[in-house]
Amino acid sequence: MDQKKNRRILKRIDREILDRIMVILYEYGKDKKSIIARKSNMGYDKFVLYLDFLEMFQFIKKETNQDGFEMIGLTENGIKFCKTKLNERFVSGKKRKTSQLSFV
Repeated sequence: MDQKKNRRILKRIDREILDRIMVILYEYGKDKKSIIARKSNMGYDKFVLYLDFLEMFQFIKKETNQDGFEMIGLTENGIKFCKTKLNERFVSGKKRKTSQLSFV
């Protein structure tokens, strides 16, 4: 019998949320999913859906640490993205509204 996964999917991708998650991972480095969700001010369920999206585009990687916890960090693509597309936020030190950041 074919088992289907009962899995929620994102109906709409919010670029501001993607930018916020990427900024937090860039600024703080690897961390547990629940901690990153809290820092990005998101509900855990929706946050996990955004992580799946970012992993699909190879911006993040999931690793297991020695304690068995899943750690989330940026890939080389994710770091390059942050340095180029979100450059103004990181280099100039000016904090812009996330709605002004371009994810394309």
